[in-house]
Amino acid sequence: RNSDNFRSQLDRRTRKHLDALLAKAAPSNFVSVQHFPAYAFERDPQAAYNVGRVMFETDSLPADWALRCNQMDEIWVPTDFNVETFRRAGVIARLIKVPGGIDTARFRPGLKPLRVPGARGTVFLSIFEWIYRKGWDVLLRAWAEAFAPDDDVSLVLRTYPVNAADSPDTTAEIENRINCFLQEALGKSREQVAPIVVLGAQIPEPRLPRLFAAADVYVAPSRGEGWGRPHMQAMACGLPAIATRWSGNLEFMNDDN
Repeated sequence: RNSDNFRSQLDRRTRKHLDALLAKAAPSNFVSVQHFPAYAFERDPQAAYNVGRVMFETDSLPADWALRCNQMDEIWVPTDFNVETFRRAGVIARLIKVPGGIDTARFRPGLKPLRVPGARGTVFLSIFEWIYRKGWDVLLRAWAEAFAPDDDVSLVLRTYPVNAADSPDTTAEIENRINCFLQEALGKSREQVAPIVVLGAQIPEPRLPRLFAAADVYVAPSRGEGWGRPHMQAMACGLPAIATRWSGNLEFMNDDN
């Protein structure tokens, strides 16, 4: 409701439908399902049943999360990894595994690739928020060590600073962060590594499958995932996916796929 950029990407019919739902009063005896980080869970006293849908990316929880979860009637998490984490952290509310999913009619092989200026050769793609957990430092270090400037490869990053997913364009900010890391941590300039292409502008959801089609490999060396939706989207589009052998993405990633 509060993102004009998000609303502008919706077709008129979808926007009208969502607006009608937002304006609709809840019926009596309703079930409340809250999709938030657990620190924001609030039991609705008008609801007949309160469900919290949540995930966490590591093997422990913040101190107040278990208390917030335990005020709910039921907690939905997407993975066995999260079931174990939440239970071990002291969540005694009923825990149900409700896996994530994607629309495989949209995310599929054979789509027309999205044009990505600057990409060349074998294209490695990564999509993430620029936070430490996502392992951007691991990715950049590995890229700088694995490939030379003349290698026929490119790394395409659809990334953005924290809480800036709706910003019109954050390319300049991300470019500066990449340059600083390469220079300060590795002693290299941008010209001394294989091409890195930054996509700092939001890509509308209908065009996202075509971004995967523009790549040859998906790579995500993160330090923890609650699920790993881009991993799954890439795999559905037929891309080899390189990811960390740990946390939520192991719900659907294994040595055979």
